[in-house]
Amino acid sequence: MDLLSGGFNLDLASRMAVLETIVRGRDLRRTLLERAGGLGLPNWYVGAGCVTQSVWNHLCGLPPLHGIE
Repeated sequence: MDLLSGGFNLDLASRMAVLETIVRGRDLRRTLLERAGGLGLPNWYVGAGCVTQSVWNHLCGLPPLHGIE
């Protein structure tokens, strides 16, 4: 899996695995994803802005939570 390039030129399943790895991260995002289900909130989701910013940060070498509020 080529995480540095963001998964360019990989098959769809591999690109999806790269995206999941980037979004899950090893920081606050991971903790939020692990705990959100236990909060009992109906229909919760991770917004597209968080996903987009996470990938952008990864590809640009920025801190994982840069631009995510």
